[in-house]
Amino acid sequence: MAEDNEQRDLPAASSQLQSKEVELLEMRKAIVRDTLQLEPDIAKRFWPLYDSYQKQLVELRLKRRELLTDLGEGVDGMSEAEAKEYVNDKLEYEEQRLNIGRAYFKKLAEFMSYRSLAIYLQVETKIRTYIEAGIEESIPLIR
Repeated sequence: MAEDNEQRDLPAASSQLQSKEVELLEMRKAIVRDTLQLEPDIAKRFWPLYDSYQKQLVELRLKRRELLTDLGEGVDGMSEAEAKEYVNDKLEYEEQRLNIGRAYFKKLAEFMSYRSLAIYLQVETKIRTYIEAGIEESIPLIR
């Protein structure tokens, strides 16, 4: 019976998570829009790339969330093999995030000034740092 209740709660939790992700994306977009204040011709080219970039980052974060859920279940008494897997997964996540960013910033540099790109990079970094701090705070230290 308890297992049935847990399974019924999973879609609700997933829906709540998706709702939070959408809210986060909207807030993030508003911050970027208000900070960059792009000219209409630049904005027309920027926003489709921005949306694509954010979609890839969301997919990457969802994969990471799955890994962190697995970590949370095995944080006490983690074996050497599990720790190695955690380290490799974390480094792979960081590398993928960096590669996605490089690819998009290269595309943006085709029509945006590097000054605008620097501002955008600062905004993205500040937002990511805030989000990552919350995620990392919720993860217990491995014992």
